[in-house]
Amino acid sequence: MNQEIYLGGRRIAADAPVFIVAEMSANHLQDYDRAIEIIHAAKEAGADAIKLQTYTADTMTVDSDADCFINKGGLWDGIKEYDLYKQAYTPWEWHAGLMEEAKKCGLLCFSSPFDATAVDFLEELDAPAYKIASYEINDIPLIRRVAKLHKPVIFATGIAHLEDIERAMNVCREEGNEDVILLKCVSAYPTPYEDVNLLQKLTLEKDSLSVIFDQIGSPTYAKDLAHAISLIIERNMLNQQGIYHYSNEGVCSWFDFAKEICELSGHNCNITPIHSQDYPSKVTRPHYSVLDKTKFKETFGIPVPYWKDSLKKCINELKEMQL
Repeated sequence: MNQEIYLGGRRIAADAPVFIVAEMSANHLQDYDRAIEIIHAAKEAGADAIKLQTYTADTMTVDSDADCFINKGGLWDGIKEYDLYKQAYTPWEWHAGLMEEAKKCGLLCFSSPFDATAVDFLEELDAPAYKIASYEINDIPLIRRVAKLHKPVIFATGIAHLEDIERAMNVCREEGNEDVILLKCVSAYPTPYEDVNLLQKLTLEKDSLSVIFDQIGSPTYAKDLAHAISLIIERNMLNQQGIYHYSNEGVCSWFDFAKEICELSGHNCNITPIHSQDYPSKVTRPHYSVLDKTKFKETFGIPVPYWKDSLKKCINELKEMQL
């Protein structure tokens, strides 16, 4: 497979800057204006591309009330598959307008097709690349149809076994398409808490890391924020409306944060400090981004934990989950 691939003129390779794709999915909530806002937000956040999903409820499943077509557990517990896809799909008549808006913003726009009709439709719009969802990695006819177009094919591998990935890549090879990208994804929505400890995993998997030292902020444990919100609700203080800042107490750099994670995790990773200018990023971030929590503390009287104490709790909980 090619070690250098071009997406809309952008070079994708091991030594190239990170290419960031923002996933719109169903977050438009069936509101076209919201979809346009998502494109603008993706651009503002520094993304290089925006990705859609192209399907209809009828191309995804059947309209059945049978138990096997009802979601069990999670966010969509008890919802029929057909009804869920009907709510979540991106109307096909939106695609051209969304692609045009993305182009105006300087973003690449492509999609995940889920059947042959979606591929044909996206070809009419001159889609620059195709993403195959991990749940479709065994849909060989779909993969072959996409591979034949000789455009970059991006595979999600969240639920795939090694043999699934090999089979999909072989289909691309058979069609003469060597522009294949594999994504390591977590196929869970929302992603389980224990699967998001990326920095901790990096200190385990790598011998050395270079981390920015000249950006200062306050690391924040999401569980502390959730607890604070819960207390506000329990105390019937929702009438105290306004803008409040919340983060853990204390400040540190990304370098300090990484060092602390490495030490608490018991990992042997050599972490070295670098300047922001030495880290390739399209987004310019402030050197000091610490929030003033005075208003929050005075209004609600809720103590805010120190970031190191909360990090220690977080690491210990992750360790317990892995036992």
